[in-house]
Amino acid sequence: MSIPYWFPQKQIESLRLFSGLHKISEGGIGEIYHAYFNKETPPQEVIIKRLRPGFHQSEVYRAKFLNEAKILKKLSHPQIPAYLEGFQSEKECFFIMQYFKGIDLNKLLIHARHSGIRFSLPFCFEIVLKVLNILEYLHNFSDPEGGGKALVHCDIKPKNILATSDFKIALIDFSIATFVQPEGKFLGGSIGYMPPEYFTDKVPTPQTDFYSLTVTFHDLLSHRHVLRSKKSPYDIFMELLSRDYLKHVQSQNFPKPLEDILLRGLAFEAKDRFQNAGEYRRALSECAEVLKVDLKDPTARVLELNNLSLIG
Repeated sequence: MSIPYWFPQKQIESLRLFSGLHKISEGGIGEIYHAYFNKETPPQEVIIKRLRPGFHQSEVYRAKFLNEAKILKKLSHPQIPAYLEGFQSEKECFFIMQYFKGIDLNKLLIHARHSGIRFSLPFCFEIVLKVLNILEYLHNFSDPEGGGKALVHCDIKPKNILATSDFKIALIDFSIATFVQPEGKFLGGSIGYMPPEYFTDKVPTPQTDFYSLTVTFHDLLSHRHVLRSKKSPYDIFMELLSRDYLKHVQSQNFPKPLEDILLRGLAFEAKDRFQNAGEYRRALSECAEVLKVDLKDPTARVLELNNLSLIG
């Protein structure tokens, strides 16, 4: 695909350096493109997110779409996409960010289920530990504009966690991320991964991310979802309220130290979950030691990932 009509090369000289755009997906209000930034050799691969035509005149949709760009502009972390460029006009709105070449954990899980492959404990543990390193950065990040003292991703799930071929982990999609504030609110969420407070109009906190990460951890360990019912938000909330989802975890005969971590991360009340990334990390390390999970051989994880033959 050549440079499309909506790419404003005449207004911004640097946009002339982008080429090879092709759409890779689209959602409710946005489109996602892959492209090349020809400023360097070899060209840098980038992601372009564009607000779909028809939504430009809505301040609500425009603000929702640009939330991710505003967040990424403030962040600087090697495993979070860097904001590169952006453009707005009465008819157009898009921004450009760093591209991570890898596979999301959701695709990895689908392939594993179809192939009858089970992930090793070290593989699952290391993914969670690496996501915790990113969350520690986010939860300790103070908004320079005074918007809050901790950034909550609010959409931790397998689809938003990428694994590269050398087993680096990247966290993507900050479209509903928000800073912790007394009057804060959820900007959205993926129902099966959102904690009980999502349904009770409570404020997002770091414990929101720990809950969602623990659901993801359970996915990796069991290849099943924590919630048995995902028919409607009402059904999901009733399952959470009854604590049946915790009974589901207990019924799977995980080793006791591992079960304890899952139950704590999934606790109904936020105050009963891990209070920070360091506490969660220490619990995982202690569990790994008791269960003799080897976390000292990263090459083994790279080999396990690439044996799935999903990353070029």
